[in-house]
Amino acid sequence: MDRRAKIAATERAGELLRRIMQLEDRREPLLSAYAKRSTAVLDGCGRHVLIVASLPNSNRSEAEHLRLERECEAIEAALRAYDRLTDRYEQAAARIERQLAKLLEELWLALRPIGARERGRLVAAFNFWLQKNESED
Repeated sequence: MDRRAKIAATERAGELLRRIMQLEDRREPLLSAYAKRSTAVLDGCGRHVLIVASLPNSNRSEAEHLRLERECEAIEAALRAYDRLTDRYEQAAARIERQLAKLLEELWLALRPIGARERGRLVAAFNFWLQKNESED
């Protein structure tokens, strides 16, 4: 393999590593947003559950019966919203995972023709980035 091909392969591997890092950086805010939104939805559901639990069980008036139905409908709506939110998060996370798997396959193919010194440099830079991100968590 000539020098130009090695340089091109090195540049390609560097670009793939950059894209992998960008995808990883996108995953963290996605998880954070999901956690915040799901907590808010479940807190709202919990409030309605407490209201239902506080309503008397016997001798309910028509107004209390209607309130119970409204609160139960609100609980069902909150649980459906939670399910939709979870489904959207899982789809987005799966999409990122598929993209990462594809990029890692491409990276493996790009690293093969590169010399050991360049491979080591690229992998060291990637490991440094991984350690930096783990220390921030």
